[in-house]
Amino acid sequence: MTKWDSNYMRKVDGVAADRLCPVCGSSSTEVSDYPRDQVIASIEHLFGKSGLDLISFDSAKMLRCNGCALDLACPMREPDVAFYQWLTSAGFRYPNSRWEWDVCVQILSKKYRGQFKKHNFVVDIGSGEGAFLSQLASLEGVCAIGFDLNPDIVSMGNAPDLDIRIGDASTACDEFSRMADMVTLWHVVEHVADPVGVLLNAKKILHPSGLILFSVPLSPMSYEHSWMDPFNGPPHHLTRWAPSSLKALAKRIGMHAELIFPLETPLHSRLIRSLTLQAMSPFRVEPRTLKLLRLMKFILARPWRVPKEALIQLKLPRIDGRIKPDVALVSLSNRDISG
Repeated sequence: MTKWDSNYMRKVDGVAADRLCPVCGSSSTEVSDYPRDQVIASIEHLFGKSGLDLISFDSAKMLRCNGCALDLACPMREPDVAFYQWLTSAGFRYPNSRWEWDVCVQILSKKYRGQFKKHNFVVDIGSGEGAFLSQLASLEGVCAIGFDLNPDIVSMGNAPDLDIRIGDASTACDEFSRMADMVTLWHVVEHVADPVGVLLNAKKILHPSGLILFSVPLSPMSYEHSWMDPFNGPPHHLTRWAPSSLKALAKRIGMHAELIFPLETPLHSRLIRSLTLQAMSPFRVEPRTLKLLRLMKFILARPWRVPKEALIQLKLPRIDGRIKPDVALVSLSNRDISG
């Protein structure tokens, strides 16, 4: 077992604070290891680019909370901004669309329809290049501002009609206390060392009648039995979430949570995705036909993988009778949660 540096470790009732769940405070059990050299090798291989060894980040363990089932990194330490700048230079890009953005737009339109407000104010934390802000720009009566800590991404996304600033939830909290009708954080919470603190800051930005909407991956994802995503762990993701830990998070910050899931992905789509990830890097920039040829070559060399993978996909965990999705949208409100 690793002997952690006593200079930053303290103990609570005999348990190192690094090993206590930041959401519910329960003890945790070690489940996996993320040595720095292996993380570097995995990520550099995905992009075909070197130089990540020059970026400062730690080896880490992944622990599982014995109370709410949150997976948390030990130590919970975010990498430098240089880590994300390296990813950007290597070709990592934020998505241009997400299913949860469409749901958010529907919620925004429904919640504020008929209200006599000149503008509905949205603050987007971790806005990236501003794809979500661009989607909001098409809505009448919506004013949106984005914040992101990566200056390279901010400079790439600052189109004339978008307002994207360098900063995070604490920055936005200082500027827009209790002003926002909606605060959004798309795939941000799993990256931060203090998810509770980030959402408490988001709550401070929020008008009492507003909503916080955020999305996170649900782990383990449907392909992780055969392809361990190096990004779904430290230093990129410091937490891995389950429905139980998301509900515990809402309780911790004193808000009511509604979990929203996408439609179940068909078996053949999950099967193709998992086999494709086994066959090639998801970041490989190639024509679709060449990727298809690579996939077919992989399957022809390993024909047993198809029925084996199909059986695994059929046996994946379920939520309310449906295969557990790879992502969840969480809607937080200030409704009374005493009951």
